[in-house]
Amino acid sequence: MATSAKESLPQTPPKATDQKQPPTAQARQAIPGWTASPGAQMVIDTCQDVFDKVPGARSDCDKFVKLVCDKLNANPFSDSDNADAITNHIRDSGWCAHNGWTQLSRDPQKAKDSAERGQLIVAGATGNDLKQAHGHVVVVVDSKGLWKGYPYASWGKLGGVGKTNARMTVAYKLADLPKVSYMTKKV
Repeated sequence: MATSAKESLPQTPPKATDQKQPPTAQARQAIPGWTASPGAQMVIDTCQDVFDKVPGARSDCDKFVKLVCDKLNANPFSDSDNADAITNHIRDSGWCAHNGWTQLSRDPQKAKDSAERGQLIVAGATGNDLKQAHGHVVVVVDSKGLWKGYPYASWGKLGGVGKTNARMTVAYKLADLPKVSYMTKKV
């Protein structure tokens, strides 16, 4: 049986950036008095899996979101949709209804409640909202509570490294969070 070139290469040590992982879903479960529901844990684990195993997902928010949606059989986005396009879809009630999603407007508590029930929540803001060249999208995940009124999320970051199971105040400036829109789908 022939071995591939990939299999015959010596293993290279992980990059320093690969070693600095945010707390895993299992670590988050260790919070006393808090356990994610099975559906919520599935979304958390899917985000972590995409972040850890799919090349490029850490460094591209729209790619990350689309891959998580793909893995949960709930991807309504086209390959060409960037963060601005995804956010515009989130804000379009007709598009959401046509694709089986429910708008949550700009209500972080509704997003947190939906995540707690194990639903998939995509959130976003356009480049215009953020006063920058590109928008930003995330997947909201369940957590023990809100931080400064906002849920936790997982995301890729264009030109950098995203995070999993982190405060949305890390994904967006606190002043920009009221501009973030949410949509949800049962998975």
